[in-house]
Amino acid sequence: MDSALIERRLSSLEERAMILGIRADQLSEQIKLIAENEHKYYVTRNNLKHLCLSALPETVDALNTAIIEIIMSDKYDMAEHACEIIQQFNAKDITFLSHVIVCIMGLKPSPSRRSL
Repeated sequence: MDSALIERRLSSLEERAMILGIRADQLSEQIKLIAENEHKYYVTRNNLKHLCLSALPETVDALNTAIIEIIMSDKYDMAEHACEIIQQFNAKDITFLSHVIVCIMGLKPSPSRRSL
């Protein structure tokens, strides 16, 4: 059961990379280079581990984006902090932040956000 969920999480990471215009081979190449920077290696490893094994479904998209930024960028401090904060969120925090975004942006709630 866990292996199917882990595969789905990793697939969502690859899909997010493609949405951001990053090919799978580019992402793979950058991952190979991470070993040269010990801190970046551990940041990436720990966040991928959290994504695959512990992340709430509501946090996956945000984590994917931040993890990709860590992997692809030399300046990843903000993405690293974002991952640390996102890991502390619970489902109510995500719902609240979604509501704040809707209010700030002046958007009408989508059907999935009507419960906000």
